[in-house]
Amino acid sequence: MKIAKVYPLFKSGDRSLVTNYRPISILPAFSKIIEKLVYKRLMSYLCDHSILYQYQFGFRPNHDTSLAVMEMVDQITEAVDAKKFP
Repeated sequence: MKIAKVYPLFKSGDRSLVTNYRPISILPAFSKIIEKLVYKRLMSYLCDHSILYQYQFGFRPNHDTSLAVMEMVDQITEAVDAKKFP
C-alpha cells in the first residue's frame, strides 16, 4: 500500500543535469488514511498499557523537545545540588 509514484521535479539550472531535479513521491490517498488509523490505534494501545519508555519524547502526543530539555535541566540541577557535578 506504500508504493509511490516518483516524479522528477526541476529545481533550476541546466535541465540536462540530473542533480538539478528532486524526486517527488505521490502516495495513494487510501494508504494515508489507513496509516493514520493504524497510528492512532497503536498509540492508544501503547499509552493505555504504559509500554512506551517514560522519557520517550518524540512522536508522542503532548510530549515535545521542550519537555526533554526541562528534564535534562532538572537532572543537571539535582546533580549540582547533590555535589555530584564537578
